[in-house]
Amino acid sequence: MQFPWVRLLMLLALFGAALFYFTDDPFDPLFLLGLGFVATGAISAGLLLAYRLIRAGRFWAKIVGYGGGSLLLVVVFAFVVVLPNYRAFFYHQLRPEEWRADLNYLVDRIRQVHPNPFSTHSREELESLVRDLDERIPILTDSENEMGFARIVALVGDGHSDLIPFQPATGFNMYPLQLYEFSDGLYVTAAAPRYRDLVGWRLAVGKDL
Repeated sequence: MQFPWVRLLMLLALFGAALFYFTDDPFDPLFLLGLGFVATGAISAGLLLAYRLIRAGRFWAKIVGYGGGSLLLVVVFAFVVVLPNYRAFFYHQLRPEEWRADLNYLVDRIRQVHPNPFSTHSREELESLVRDLDERIPILTDSENEMGFARIVALVGDGHSDLIPFQPATGFNMYPLQLYEFSDGLYVTAAAPRYRDLVGWRLAVGKDL
């Protein structure tokens, strides 16, 4: 274990920091790669230095080595626990112009990627829904804007087009229930074992409340 290894690891961390800095989209693979390089390089270099201090033989060096090494192991554990939900730490409330940029991107992708986005609804209906959301973005909450996006995608009307909101950055949660709207109301058709007694219940919504 020589210091050249530490220098190489720190260079890896700096390279990762550059990727991390210049890729500001937490959904971009380069962002996660940069984050991984920073963590791997910095933590590995720290552990190597701690090992050298422990092997140095001096009392103060051993104390610093054991203390620093233990702290880094805690950081490693925290990093492993946090990694699956890392995007949640980069969430920020979008400004109206950012919502509108996302809305324009969504509509462009629907038109360019979907082979027939107007098979169940007309182009005019989609454009009307988009205009309505675009006008109301500044006065809507984040959740209301997100549901507006979901309505636009649902208007396409096929089982292959959907908007999945259950990502860490959105803060959405999923209820352990499966619902189906019959002609006489909205019912629970399936549920997690803990809530199985709710199957068959009718939900009071809208005018029922």
